Amino acid sequence: MSRANPFRDSYMRSQYDAAMRAYQLKHRDLFTNGSRRTPGGYGSSFAQCFWNGFDGVTAGVWNYAGDAPSRRTIGYAFYRAGMACAAAAREVQS
Repeated sequence: MSRANPFRDSYMRSQYDAAMRAYQLKHRDLFTNGSRRTPGGYGSSFAQCFWNGFDGVTAGVWNYAGDAPSRRTIGYAFYRAGMACAAAAREVQS
């Protein structure tokens, strides 16, 4: 699963990469029992952001151009990583 990192800022890049690795390794921050999603996708706020991105749930606050500061948060990096992981999973299935 090789998705280009969409961030220029080094901190945001590292958070995005961390979320991608957590998904690939089925890390306990995103999964329980090694393979199931965190209950309801809400194990932590970062897991919630990741699974919302994965499921295509609109985040609301990140959907308009006037809210650039919120798109520089860790939650947004996890949200975008979730979107990328979902896209990669769809490619594998098709």
